[in-house]
Amino acid sequence: MSTLEQRCLIHTNMETAFQATQDYSLRSHWDPFTKTIERTADGQVLVKAWHGMSTQVEYVSWHPPMRAAIRMVHGPRMLERFAGTWSFTEHSPGIIEVRFRYTMRAARHWRWLEPLMLRYLKIETRRRLNALKHYLNPADIHIDKSCG
Repeated sequence: MSTLEQRCLIHTNMETAFQATQDYSLRSHWDPFTKTIERTADGQVLVKAWHGMSTQVEYVSWHPPMRAAIRMVHGPRMLERFAGTWSFTEHSPGIIEVRFRYTMRAARHWRWLEPLMLRYLKIETRRRLNALKHYLNPADIHIDKSCG
């Protein structure tokens, strides 16, 4: 099982950041990874990535505006397990720390690729954090190397 955690400081408040990440109509404006995201009839969430792979997840924790966590129910056959937590904490007045943490395990026949999968996930996570930061602060157009 591999774990990845990346953080970013963003000038906003926890409520705004939480809403931007959990309201799917808002998320479509900033999330470079997600092509489509929709709730299924059974309350789960189907996420289709920009590269075409889909994952169906369910929420396992929901504590607005501090944390939302999901686990994969169905996904690409190369993954045996996948889970993620997005958490938000006040760093100082007007600045929050956003933390994306993912845990994954490649399926048995794909385990040899798990280090590369983790590297790819790290790149995508950094892109997402920077996109979220830019969405919440459009004037901050530089890529923040500290995000990630």
